[in-house]
Amino acid sequence: MYRYLLSPAVLFFALLGPGVPAEGREVEDAVYVYDLFQPGSGCPELLARLRRLPLRSTVILSIEQGPEFVLDHPHGEGRLTCVLRFLRASKRKAKALFLQDAVFLERGDEVVRRATRLGEFIQRHPGELAGAQVDVEPYGHERWEQSSAAERSRSLGSLHELLRRVRPQLRGLPLGAAIPWWYAGLARELPEAAPEALFQEADELYLMAYGDGDSTEGGDPPTSLLARIAGAYGFSGTGRTHVVLATYEFPSLQRLQSELKKVRRALASRPNFAGTAVFHANSGFQATAPRSSGVR
Repeated sequence: MYRYLLSPAVLFFALLGPGVPAEGREVEDAVYVYDLFQPGSGCPELLARLRRLPLRSTVILSIEQGPEFVLDHPHGEGRLTCVLRFLRASKRKAKALFLQDAVFLERGDEVVRRATRLGEFIQRHPGELAGAQVDVEPYGHERWEQSSAAERSRSLGSLHELLRRVRPQLRGLPLGAAIPWWYAGLARELPEAAPEALFQEADELYLMAYGDGDSTEGGDPPTSLLARIAGAYGFSGTGRTHVVLATYEFPSLQRLQSELKKVRRALASRPNFAGTAVFHANSGFQATAPRSSGVR
């Protein structure tokens, strides 16, 4: 892992230059919500928990509680329906987030099973969900750091296969994939990491423009890498690209809001810029200025 003195998000926006607003295009303002479906929670508890969260116009809702898939619970469908109807009544859109572990790269049958159950829910409850998203990160596997280029290529190929398995089960609902900001730097050696390749399997990419916040290594800002990111991430291609910022990299809501505004302004003229998202509703802010983000 490498560390840099400046946030990748800050350099990213500077490299893009000023943008011109695209009139008439809806730009998503989303927030990730985790840990909602705690054991023993009925509809009243779920709604009380939701009301305490800083929600945005789109909620990317985890439908996994640890290793448990919400729709596997006897009351899971009712609980999810309760939450989605509340969000719709409050004029918010919802997207379902599931498959959030690298282990699913090796569990194809379970991937299809969960995607099928979600697809059946979508069929029974049309209009409740605006999309679905997976967050399977091959680099999160313990073997990634020691892997050869060929092995990493196979891991990324497994991600493509996972997306191919999921997409047909979603009854036409858009499929999104969360990916790290530094994937563009791998694309020359690993074509599977390129946005144009990922857009063959997914409708949306959520670009995680933040790091893990716990390394102390130093280094120079990766200007050339960030320049490639600015030009590579599908902002003029055929898929929709979102930029995700993390609350823990900012000292306050005001600073986060300011940075989100900069992102939206910088990318407003890019035809494939689809919006911003915040990771995540349950997370707090830093007490000091944001530290740099990591790249693997």
